Amino acid sequence: MSADGPTHWGPCVGALLALDGGAALLDALAAALAAPPGPVAVAGGPCAELEAALAVRGYAIEAADSRLVSSAVAPEGGIRFHDLLQSARARLAPGGVLAVIGVFARRHDGHASEPVPRLEYWVRAAGRYGLRDGGYRDLSDAARAALVDPAAGEACAHLADGLADGRYTCGVQRFEAASEPPCWSVYEVGAQDFEDLATLFRRVFGNELAAETWRWKYGGGRGQGIMARRGGAAVAHYGGVSRPIRYFGQPQLAVQICDVMVDRDERGVLTRRGPFFLCAATFLERYIGYGLKHLLGYGFPTHRAMRAAERQGLYGAVGEMCEAQWTPRARRPRGGSIRALEPARDAGAVDRLWARMMAGLGDAIIGERTWAYVEHRYLRHPDKRYELVLVCGRLSRRPQALLVLRADEGRCELLDVVGAPRHFPVAMKWACFLAHERGARDLFCWVSRGYAARFESMGAQCAPLDVCNPTSVWTHGPEPERLRDRWWFTSGDTDFR
Repeated sequence: MSADGPTHWGPCVGALLALDGGAALLDALAAALAAPPGPVAVAGGPCAELEAALAVRGYAIEAADSRLVSSAVAPEGGIRFHDLLQSARARLAPGGVLAVIGVFARRHDGHASEPVPRLEYWVRAAGRYGLRDGGYRDLSDAARAALVDPAAGEACAHLADGLADGRYTCGVQRFEAASEPPCWSVYEVGAQDFEDLATLFRRVFGNELAAETWRWKYGGGRGQGIMARRGGAAVAHYGGVSRPIRYFGQPQLAVQICDVMVDRDERGVLTRRGPFFLCAATFLERYIGYGLKHLLGYGFPTHRAMRAAERQGLYGAVGEMCEAQWTPRARRPRGGSIRALEPARDAGAVDRLWARMMAGLGDAIIGERTWAYVEHRYLRHPDKRYELVLVCGRLSRRPQALLVLRADEGRCELLDVVGAPRHFPVAMKWACFLAHERGARDLFCWVSRGYAARFESMGAQCAPLDVCNPTSVWTHGPEPERLRDRWWFTSGDTDFR
């Protein structure tokens, strides 16, 4: 980049072959392309091989911007196509062309992570960055022919299989730069962005954002976020924290959406051109759905926020939250006993309780409640203090359930209960007794609507809250009907209680 701004490109080619098809494939693609009317800038990888194949056929090669190259290839081996599209648009003059040569996904089978982004995600994202869809030229036949060549090597088997069964396509996607680029730019959030995000947080919520809280939530590789800037200033943020789950008994990874904020001066732009949509759509395309890092996303927006996201085609509703309430009891439950959890002694007991809970809720979607999770969520919270109590059997004296409680302002909240579901009724009696001991006027817990009846059978009165449970419909993943009322949530599954 020059000192006085981006260097504007003419027509350029981004070589983004996420799966190395070998020299034969590169040569076949170069042969199938008609030479563009200007110089070609090659970005991504494998650059040197494609440059050589293009040069042999008379292409004039010029160096691509180093920032574009470095941002295009993700550390995990995938392609950061949003970064490349945005960087390319900043350098293209109006009417300029970006032609992306590569392997694209048509669909993703199953839940495994894939390094190849879907072609439709490329096209949708490009539109948000001011790049019009200029059409796709399918070169899959040439690619398949090249891959049967023995010189292609064994590394091409996955690519060849994907092309054969229609999961992948190989070709050139053309984009044309609009007259003016968007006024917002979007970026993946890094540690260097904290001060800007803290300023945005203060403007949106009127509170200070402590660095310790941010590290607790997003540090250690747990979090990811997308930020929008206008003129260098942060104006929107869409974040998420990864969490292992059990998806009908199967291990998967989900992400809780949190810290969604838009500067008050930008809130009127709640359209598909606005900063919220730019951040949300980019996050969903990058992180949630089949073939991506997380199978599912979840969150706890209000009905109003949910309706806005539904109108933009981002979310579908799969549940709602209720508040379960119990009257505290002065009478000590018969049988059994309780004791405070001791971290040095009880880590294994918590893991065993989670294993029994998981076995008893095999028909649910539920966030893991291992000792590692319990310790980080409740014992390492930077500003909230929780009471962790083990309910033990009458004869065995072994832990049968873990209760997580927090007494505040005359109420006692049950954040979590972990253990075999058959032990929950007794655990709830102990929770009511503990609420009375703490002087609370009531015991309450946020619970997902789909499992409210289970809590009502344990003496709770349940009332609806202004809190929804969404899923992404912007990207391809499990259908909302499959998820409806199947999430097991309690208060502790939020990041703010």
